[in-house]
Amino acid sequence: MKLVHQLQIPAHGEVDISPGNYHLMLMHAKHPISSDNTVSVVSQFAQGTPVYAPLEVDPPDQVNR
Repeated sequence: MKLVHQLQIPAHGEVDISPGNYHLMLMHAKHPISSDNTVSVVSQFAQGTPVYAPLEVDPPDQVNR
């Protein structure tokens, strides 16, 4: 696993964010996060407005490692 601070996504491009590929790790959360919760994530894009998205939290036994 390698820490990536930014992803370069070309205009109209895509990136696969999923276990085994790029993924989000929520660290130092202000509130406890448990399975079957939904968390709000804000993605900041250069030259654009932020995108807000609700994401479901998968239980650890459903995550591919």
